[in-house]
Amino acid sequence: MRGWARGAVAVAAAAALLGPGPGSQIAAAPTTAARSGATTTVDATVRVPVAIVRPSGIAPAPDGTLYVAEDATRSVYRMAPDGTRFDLPLDLVAPQGLDLGDDGTLYVADGPRITTVAPDGTQGAVAVDGASQLGWVGVDGAGALFALDREPSRLVRIDPDGSQQVLSVTGDPVLRGLAVADDGTVTVLDVEAGEAVRRAPDGTETRIAVAGTAGGAGQSVDDDGERLLVGTADDVVRREADGTIVSVIDQALAVQVVLGPDGTAWSVATGLSGCRCPEGPGAIHRRPASGDDEIVPIGDIAALGSVAADADRSVLFTSFDGPQGYADTNPLRRSTAVDSFEDLPVDGASKVDAAADGSQVLQLARFGPASLARRSADGSITEVVLPTEPGIDVVAAFAVDQDGTIAVAMGSGYGSGAFRILSVSVDGTVAERYRSSGEPSFLAVGAGAGRIVVAVAEGSGTALLDVSGPAPAPAGALAQQATAIEVDAAGSVWAISYPATGPQLDVVRTDGSIEAVTYPGIANPVSLSAWTDGTLYVADSSVGVLSLGPIAGAARPAPPGAAPAATPVPGSPAFTG
Repeated sequence: MRGWARGAVAVAAAAALLGPGPGSQIAAAPTTAARSGATTTVDATVRVPVAIVRPSGIAPAPDGTLYVAEDATRSVYRMAPDGTRFDLPLDLVAPQGLDLGDDGTLYVADGPRITTVAPDGTQGAVAVDGASQLGWVGVDGAGALFALDREPSRLVRIDPDGSQQVLSVTGDPVLRGLAVADDGTVTVLDVEAGEAVRRAPDGTETRIAVAGTAGGAGQSVDDDGERLLVGTADDVVRREADGTIVSVIDQALAVQVVLGPDGTAWSVATGLSGCRCPEGPGAIHRRPASGDDEIVPIGDIAALGSVAADADRSVLFTSFDGPQGYADTNPLRRSTAVDSFEDLPVDGASKVDAAADGSQVLQLARFGPASLARRSADGSITEVVLPTEPGIDVVAAFAVDQDGTIAVAMGSGYGSGAFRILSVSVDGTVAERYRSSGEPSFLAVGAGAGRIVVAVAEGSGTALLDVSGPAPAPAGALAQQATAIEVDAAGSVWAISYPATGPQLDVVRTDGSIEAVTYPGIANPVSLSAWTDGTLYVADSSVGVLSLGPIAGAARPAPPGAAPAATPVPGSPAFTG
């Protein structure tokens, strides 16, 4: 039996990999390249996780915990029996198959190496000679590692002393799947022959024909010495010792299957799409020894569009659904607690920002590309019609100040060409704040603390311009081009950019100083929103809705006239705005 830790020590070790529970901080990721000025490291809480759209490997533990790999996001998640999910803070290349050792160590087939995660969370790596993309990994009772490379198809054994050898399989096999028993017996699929090959430690082979695995159709196998669990072209089947074959899971081309000692069958399929998109998503199935095939919930949010801090300290966001496919309505959603969200009665929302009085501004499909909508605290929606010109007739971006003023970038919608920045007051008054004939190119716009800041391209970097006054004024510069900015209640400008070292977050203070803000879990941030208490919310399309802080220097009293919060947050100091 592969991947099943036994005993109290192993269960405790597996639990140690969980980390904190709901609302927990996620551990630090490698720091990106240093920027000028100070660096602030903040803790990040995952408010709403995105779905695991393309799972690539699984390893169930005896206590019901499930480890899940997702190669598209280079992540391994730990899912507690209650569904709580924790992103293990690992530096991964391309995680595929998983295995869990008797002592609780997690093994990950990770590109050209095997990544190990000790029970205390320490990450290690074992390079596999000549490997390109390992698809499966296993460990025996003596600590020997086994890995199966996809191309070329090679089965490799790595002994505890580090020595490695390629294990031969007779014929001209194309190998898929891997099961490792405690005694070192290895089972793989030879999809050229349509057979499972059980290879004893002395090299003796036993071949077992399994229909549906030939011609590259078979992808995975598990073996407890009596039964085989095999992922075929059409489903997952169990082959008993007497040769009886039973279909147990309705899932085609499972990339990993696991047969539990209690008879539970697990399988994971990556999906049909090559991207982390909702069309053709992957799925994880579980089939108890007695019962029906069931799908393990892995979330229904594939990607996030925008995030906004709402007046009652909840978080608003827009998103696309995952396993159910693209949502026709793209609902506006609110998170009022960690790992929880609700749909608001607003359909077709692609972007949201919020004011301090509980109102929101939305981009809604039904109002077209040249209009926005205000949604008041009572839920009523009013269209905000904007003036257009030929070639400047699309809302490219917008932001909302704490007092409800909207800053709108009008352009062609493609980020290049002529554009202008408009301000729209609460009473509907429209004023032009900035106009460009195409140089420099527009990048992003932010509003807060009475400031309207536009980010424009300056070579390979970003120039920030304050366009609140009668003439544009320099507001700072960044070495990379910003993809999104936000102006907080203290007037500081927050910026997301994507240098070669990976995505990063910078803050430009009102005195011109620049701080790098390092937070863990950063993967694909697309939008950010600051609240008056210094909390920063980030929509990370590969991680979820994150809250950071409160961050020193980001907060100031709420603007005059701001309504108090509708409901104080239990256990937190009362605040207004």
